[in-house]
Amino acid sequence: RFAADLAALLRLMMPDVVIVAGGPEVSYRADAWLEEVPAVDIVIEGAGEAAFRELAQNGFPREERIVRRANPPFAGIPFLYRSGFDGLDNRYIYYESSRGCPFSCSYCLSSRGDQATEFRPLDMVCRELDAILERKPRLVKFVDRSFNADPARARKIWKHLIEHGGQTTFHCEIHPLLLEEEDFALLSSAPEGRFQFEIGVQSTNARTLGEIGRPVEWD
Repeated sequence: RFAADLAALLRLMMPDVVIVAGGPEVSYRADAWLEEVPAVDIVIEGAGEAAFRELAQNGFPREERIVRRANPPFAGIPFLYRSGFDGLDNRYIYYESSRGCPFSCSYCLSSRGDQATEFRPLDMVCRELDAILERKPRLVKFVDRSFNADPARARKIWKHLIEHGGQTTFHCEIHPLLLEEEDFALLSSAPEGRFQFEIGVQSTNARTLGEIGRPVEWD
């Protein structure tokens, strides 16, 4: 409701502004959003880079109220933190090295069939992280839904950050089932405060895990 209330306030303050809504909470019930939140002019379904760019280039026309456009491959989307993003020292930075999720938890929008996992190439990720680290942020938060979905790839990124991470802390959402002894050995060599982990343990009840489609071998 917060976003809906904010849209209504913006409409009162700026009657002529075009309000575009998007993201997973909106994408899968676009018609309902347009009906329930009259302040919203346009809803973008699915990934937004290509759709929002097209809207911006055309002056945000209101004729097409539900917009869906095919996005380029994730690796083809330009790096965000380039010229113009200054003053990032001691800040929190969000970075995305993969999209989608390989798991199928029934409660999660990231488990939908149209959320297939896409990875940025490893060398590209390391170059982009190095560019971010030049700005000396306090924390870089990976917004990957399951950072270690590819354990070998995650390990290589962790190794790079252990060696080149400076004083920055890195936050990763990880799946505990995918951690291996090699991960523990590598992470034990990290400087104190280099990493913080958000670990998705939804339940230890086998029946619950079966119902939500997230089987875990706890032993």
